[in-house]
Amino acid sequence: MLAGLSSKDLRYLAGALFRDRLSAPFTEAALNRLEIADAKAVVGDLAALAEEQFSARQISRLIEALASERDSLEHPGGGVEIVATGPETEDRARDTAVVIEQLFSEARSRVLVVGFALYGGQRIFKTLADRMDAAPNLDVTCCFDVSRQGNDTTRDADLVDRFADRFVRKEWPGRRLPSIFYDPRGLNAVARERAVLHAKTTVIDGCKAIVTSANPTQAAYTRNIELGVVFNDKDISNLIETHFRGLIRKGFLKPLSLRQIQQST
Repeated sequence: MLAGLSSKDLRYLAGALFRDRLSAPFTEAALNRLEIADAKAVVGDLAALAEEQFSARQISRLIEALASERDSLEHPGGGVEIVATGPETEDRARDTAVVIEQLFSEARSRVLVVGFALYGGQRIFKTLADRMDAAPNLDVTCCFDVSRQGNDTTRDADLVDRFADRFVRKEWPGRRLPSIFYDPRGLNAVARERAVLHAKTTVIDGCKAIVTSANPTQAAYTRNIELGVVFNDKDISNLIETHFRGLIRKGFLKPLSLRQIQQST
């Protein structure tokens, strides 16, 4: 049964469900192919949840929650976990997309998302956008790279407006919009003097954080070979968040207005 699995196996199972590598009707043979311990007992638990009309993704979230609860009991001081995207290996590192989904679903007060490339946001940010729409007090801050490419001579303001328009119309699936910030040095007309916002991190409620090579894109979360670390630690998470809040407060990262675009959609 599920309660008998290790937290590592639980998270591996959750990832298989999330990625549609395992779906109803659940069979012992399918679990054996995934090398899940005590497959006969586990398949009974999964079948019972499916009979209650739980989707594979909902079951995945339940299993992730069970794994997190077990970790909190076994490691009350928090801990560090490896997350990965790409071909599976024997160590069964946690799946990047599953971790991001879980972090977004747990958000209660504030979220910080930092990324370089951004594609496929309609799917990537669906859970976070739903949380924002359901919780009016949830504050979401995003820091993204907005850069001039090559010898492009487009005005700075037009490049910023172009990014804002794409974000609202194509990348964000919710009604409420997050606050967006960018590094204006990326727009420098002199290529050798440009800087890019290359960090990739997400911090939830100042108590959990992921630092990863994966950008918020479908490729990075599902196909590329990516690696990251999750910190279930308030001190480290606060340090990461404070760093970016400081960049905003001191004006190194500038706000990007989305309101006018939202009103026109």
